[in-house]
Amino acid sequence: MEIREQILHLFSDDSPFSFEDVAISVFRYQATHNLTYKAYLNAIGVNVEYIKCLEQIPLAPISFFKNHSITSGQWNTERIFLSSGSGGDRSAHHIKDLEWYEDISLKIIGQRGYDIANTTVLALLPSYLENGDSSLVHMVSHFSKLSQTNEAFYLYNFTDLYHRLMNLLSQSVQPILLIGVTFALIDFANTYKIDSDQLRICFTGGMKNRRREMTFDEVKQQLGDGFPSSRIFSEYGMTELLSQSYSDETGYFIMPPSCRIIIKEINDPFSACKIGKTGQVGLIDLANIDTLSFILSDDLGRLIDKDHFEILGRLTNSDLRGCTLLYNPS
Repeated sequence: MEIREQILHLFSDDSPFSFEDVAISVFRYQATHNLTYKAYLNAIGVNVEYIKCLEQIPLAPISFFKNHSITSGQWNTERIFLSSGSGGDRSAHHIKDLEWYEDISLKIIGQRGYDIANTTVLALLPSYLENGDSSLVHMVSHFSKLSQTNEAFYLYNFTDLYHRLMNLLSQSVQPILLIGVTFALIDFANTYKIDSDQLRICFTGGMKNRRREMTFDEVKQQLGDGFPSSRIFSEYGMTELLSQSYSDETGYFIMPPSCRIIIKEINDPFSACKIGKTGQVGLIDLANIDTLSFILSDDLGRLIDKDHFEILGRLTNSDLRGCTLLYNPS
């Protein structure tokens, strides 16, 4: 059975494969066929044959996606997703097969209890629409097509969105999922109040320099003022990943079957942190089979247990110099 099929099997309760076994297979494949990753492994002196478990797999800096065209093997690019930003600061993720990305995304949100085909999907994603070539916009667009939602995307036209939501709530008993960038959802919640448990709110992407970054609880409180009966949760994803993680209502993210989080020591990216300790977020995303699955991000986080993690902010130069983190773990 090819590796891609093994990855899909991980979404089954009775999968004959373990995440670790599939990850080792993906590692050996990419260590051979991803020339950028292969050069990195050679530069840090890694003998591929000695890698036997997840914690031993070297994670490559996420900046590789800014400085290189990352592919495992040679193939034609169907689409390039770009991160927010401008010019050379944007990460580029070359996509071999858009249907693969769509299938993985749909499986992940389905495991979180959302039957997208029977959910009205709307989006308030102004900054992502303005930047263009966003993986998030593509995912939400795919969801909206499956749900047969017409005119799913809204920029800053809050009045139109409000009237659309109120009209849908009056005509249908089908759940409505509103996915939005955090700053825009907060602005919308400060302008209009919609009290319905039929409406669910998913926020992502932070403040995009519009205001100070907030904790999950702060965002949930502000959104809760505008949507008092709604389930409110968050999505964690990035241009460089094809898997997404969704939070429960405590703010802890749940690892999807295709991805694992390994928290690394801030000043030693080759050493893993113990559960509960803050460190640099490392990701093993098997959905990235065609590009690079082993990534060291610029995010700070901690493991809550083997299945849940928390994102605490971004890594800064002062963190790398060993300064104390402004975080008090509970």
